[in-house]
Amino acid sequence: MCVRDALVVVMPPRGWHAVLQSLRQQLSPLGFECYPFQVSWYNEQVVSAFHLQQPPGSLAVLVLSTPAMYDRAFLPFLEGLKERMEAPPRDPVDSCVAFYLDQAAKAVCGGDPWIVLHDYDIEPVSRRPCILVQTVAHVAGAAFYYQRRDLLEDPWSDSTKIYGVCMHPHYGGWFALRGAILFPSTDATSLTRQPAPDCVPSQRDRVLLLEKFNFHWQVCCTFTSTGVQFISFVATKCFFKGSLQDLQMLNPIKGPEMHVIMSVRDEPCSSTLSYNLGPFHVQIVGWTFIQTSATNCYLRNLKIS
Repeated sequence: MCVRDALVVVMPPRGWHAVLQSLRQQLSPLGFECYPFQVSWYNEQVVSAFHLQQPPGSLAVLVLSTPAMYDRAFLPFLEGLKERMEAPPRDPVDSCVAFYLDQAAKAVCGGDPWIVLHDYDIEPVSRRPCILVQTVAHVAGAAFYYQRRDLLEDPWSDSTKIYGVCMHPHYGGWFALRGAILFPSTDATSLTRQPAPDCVPSQRDRVLLLEKFNFHWQVCCTFTSTGVQFISFVATKCFFKGSLQDLQMLNPIKGPEMHVIMSVRDEPCSSTLSYNLGPFHVQIVGWTFIQTSATNCYLRNLKIS
């Protein structure tokens, strides 16, 4: 059975426990994680312009994708498009996530109201984000949102803009905040707030994390593992974003296979690619080319020698 067909309709549950349990049953096998929070928790942390209008004690659920989502949800989603001879959407990843979140919400709630706010949704007039997903991740206890205010000593000038970044206790920066599903009619006042796990407690590492994220994010996404001893999501696979030249920045990778997300602007595509990159040799053989935008693609079966 194709993964996209694996979502089953269940009876509308009662209480936030049942909603959350059913939602996790739908999305966890696809590589997503779900974290509950009360609307009021989020509203307390943002200015009124970003307030959610649902009841303060109602249930909302943050949904994030782990690296497993690409194999369990994204690739089957693309295969389904191919089988039905449908043209790929402009942004396949966002379309894939939107499909599964909508299907899961429908399956869980039946006729009850629900709203999906994606990380990229913006207000039509003000052009403000509909929801600040990094703040949501922090209040839901999913990932610590490290900001400038978390530093005891600030090394940057007042005029320097420093953006915050979330770090997951298991995946570091190798995850994506996809949005939140709101359930206005589901009471969650009995929900206990869980603190976000502080996986970068060192002040030095926090400075390094924000420095890399704000000023060196283009180089191999090096901020993603700063100060974090996170679990390897698949022993012989990893994800990488950048050009082939950026592979020189990585330490030698052991294992027969890795999945790669890389730029296609600078390198030709062929059935076999071979590169000598400093400390190790990279050979790509028998890979599957899946273009996701004008500048990015997915390559599978990257052999490391």
